[in-house]
Amino acid sequence: MKEAISMGLFFHNRKNVNPKAVPKAVTQAKDDAEAKIYFQCLHEMQRFEKIARATKDYSHYFAAGEKCLLYVGWMKRDLVPPSIPCIQDLPDTYCACNRWNDATRVYGIAYAEKLINKQELNEQIKFVRLIETAHNVAIALLKNEPGFLQRNIYKKLNEVDQDALKFVMRRSIDIEKVKSGNTYELHTN
Repeated sequence: MKEAISMGLFFHNRKNVNPKAVPKAVTQAKDDAEAKIYFQCLHEMQRFEKIARATKDYSHYFAAGEKCLLYVGWMKRDLVPPSIPCIQDLPDTYCACNRWNDATRVYGIAYAEKLINKQELNEQIKFVRLIETAHNVAIALLKNEPGFLQRNIYKKLNEVDQDALKFVMRRSIDIEKVKSGNTYELHTN
């Protein structure tokens, strides 16, 4: 809880700084320092991702990703790198672990830092909600019909967004797959 409060204060205080009142050399040095910390946090996040996938304990990965988010402010909209793992991979992993609100919060931070625009924000939040719906429908099916074959789930659940369902089948920690011929039997964990 204390970490969440300090995150909020960090962003609040950053918005109150008048960039014109700070000499350019100072802001450049601050950006360089933030970039260095960001890349250290990113490395930590990527290291913990491998451990998390093996152990199913994502706590260190999430902590590293949240720390990484604190330092995305050094990026500028016109200089945004093609991949920002704490803005792209972190929300995906939150979704895989059923932490929908955390996923949307990360996109909100990306929008606040001007790393995505309003349309991208809305699209990402909408997709998170589609994943949540697909997850809930798939889990309900698998609880009623354990061992349901993966190759049949897309036809059975044709009312849910198919891309969201594919995400759930690929990433959800709540679904266990057991090889069965050329497909998988699906079970809930």
